[in-house]
Amino acid sequence: MSSAAALCLLVLLAPEQTYELKYRHEKGVTYRDAAIKSIQLTLFANARLVKFDVETQYDIDRTVIEADSEGPEVERIVVRKFVQIVRKAPEQKEGTKPFKSHGKTFVWRREKKTWGLFDGEGDVTRKYPNLVVLLRDWRAARLPKKPVAVGDTWEVSAKTFLETVGQQVPSQVVGKATFRLAAVKDGVAKITIEYKSSWRDKKSVLGGTQTGTWHFHLKRGYDIEVRMEGGIEVDNGKGGYGKFKSHRAVTYR
Repeated sequence: MSSAAALCLLVLLAPEQTYELKYRHEKGVTYRDAAIKSIQLTLFANARLVKFDVETQYDIDRTVIEADSEGPEVERIVVRKFVQIVRKAPEQKEGTKPFKSHGKTFVWRREKKTWGLFDGEGDVTRKYPNLVVLLRDWRAARLPKKPVAVGDTWEVSAKTFLETVGQQVPSQVVGKATFRLAAVKDGVAKITIEYKSSWRDKKSVLGGTQTGTWHFHLKRGYDIEVRMEGGIEVDNGKGGYGKFKSHRAVTYR
């Protein structure tokens, strides 16, 4: 065998490089978590059109005060912005409405597996349910269970995917999100996402498809950016249609 042929064989037999996608948390780190999520929906109801155009925006500073091997134990939460913008909606006034946590500061604390939200009044976890959903660290459920190579894919159920991004989970939802490690450059993983689901709401069946791109810092173990967009159909479009779009950016200091 020639040296060129031997070298070619060695290249073919060489194992693919794999990457571990895992969140990492360090004491003292502060990061800004900001997102915009919008939905536009047109429904056909009783021979008339009903339109929704609603957007949610949040901008939160999080500082890790204490951490252990499982992640943060105590965080300081500063809610710079948390609002809902209604442009069109039946029986709702148009305009910007702040959530109750908008402009407030909290302590987010874990005891064993249970998280709680605290301010000067004490435990206020039940008082701010929308903020609590955003703060819960469920996103690790989207990561692969073992190291992956470029081109590898993994899946999570539709229910898990919705929980990890703080969205409401319809009962009887079916479907899945498929993730693919598309590339790795300068220590950042580019992951593509394809999400398909359907669920029943009273007499109607709703179906949705979303696609997106997720950038993840491999060494430091944190999200950089996630973009998603897609469409919704009610009874295969006969009952209505709509579109969804979101952008989340995380900036570490």
